[in-house]
Amino acid sequence: MNHTASILLTALAWGAAGAVAAWLVTWPLRRWSHAGGLASIAAVATVAAVAAVVGNTRAMFITMDDEYVTIIAALVAGLLAAVAAIAAARTFRLDSAALRRAVSAIGEGRVPERDARSVSGELRDLRDDLHRTARTLAETREREQALERSRRDLVTWISHDLRTPLAGLRAMAESLEDGVAADPDRYHRQMRVEVDRLTEMVDDLFHLSRLHAGSGVGRRERVNLADLVSDALAGLEPVAGLQGVRLVGSSHAMAEVEGDSAQLNRALTNLVYNAIRHTRTDGTVSLMVSAGPQADRVLVTVSDECGGIPEGEVPRLFEVGYRGQQARSPHPGLGSGAGLGLAITQEIVTAHDGSVDVANTGPGCTFSVQLPLAR
Repeated sequence: MNHTASILLTALAWGAAGAVAAWLVTWPLRRWSHAGGLASIAAVATVAAVAAVVGNTRAMFITMDDEYVTIIAALVAGLLAAVAAIAAARTFRLDSAALRRAVSAIGEGRVPERDARSVSGELRDLRDDLHRTARTLAETREREQALERSRRDLVTWISHDLRTPLAGLRAMAESLEDGVAADPDRYHRQMRVEVDRLTEMVDDLFHLSRLHAGSGVGRRERVNLADLVSDALAGLEPVAGLQGVRLVGSSHAMAEVEGDSAQLNRALTNLVYNAIRHTRTDGTVSLMVSAGPQADRVLVTVSDECGGIPEGEVPRLFEVGYRGQQARSPHPGLGSGAGLGLAITQEIVTAHDGSVDVANTGPGCTFSVQLPLAR
């Protein structure tokens, strides 16, 4: 074994023994804090260096004077390492404090403020993840709160709409039972009308609940939109005639989509019926199919002459149970409905990967439905 190898082995043996001893002694520091961990590393390095020097002195590789000088140098180096460790620990403590503030803000339901101070790469990634998580949680809370408000409003509206026909049915039934009804046949006809209205409301609620559960869209097939337009107009032509509203329809694009034809028909029927209900007598409701703004989309529009929608109501038109200003409807004979038609339409269109919007145009408003073309 040559001289250099002997020195290396001696330094390794003594240095390892010193490092292990220092590691065990400073173990509580590492469990205490990150600063203690950094101090432990500095202490291990210093003790290992000193032990290596002492071991080589005992092996007679260096003199006692050299040992003294080298130990002093190792201690100074260890002191400098401890200072560097303290500085690093302070920086880490500030970074940790910023992360704790972010976590605390998330716990309080707030989005943490952006901290402009520079942090290490790992902590910077963690900070960015926390900010993204906070924004996602805030958006989720807003959606849940909006949904809860919609549910409460729906219960209120449905309770009100159910109470009126039920009270009328009860009064008419009691009159018929007591034999005091002046025109029993008229009472029977009116009771049938009220029962049909209640049935329609229950059907809408059931259908909407199925759509929310993701089970409203049945078998998908290729659907010709021109045929849907014809079916929707044919089904509502008698209603429009009774109200003095003219229906027109056209298809400027031979378009097919993939979806449930019955559900898509219901969505269009809801829009046209809503347009008839709010259009003035002698007005016009049009249902048209045209090329969409994108090559892979088709546009279906329903335009009416309702006199326009107040701007404050536009963002809420598709909310469950929302009906807006009842005074806008010049055809009370059609009934006010339960405010579910537009919500159902939006759910159906969304389930078919489409979108529906509304805007005031000319003498009324236009509902625009975009659907992806069949491949």
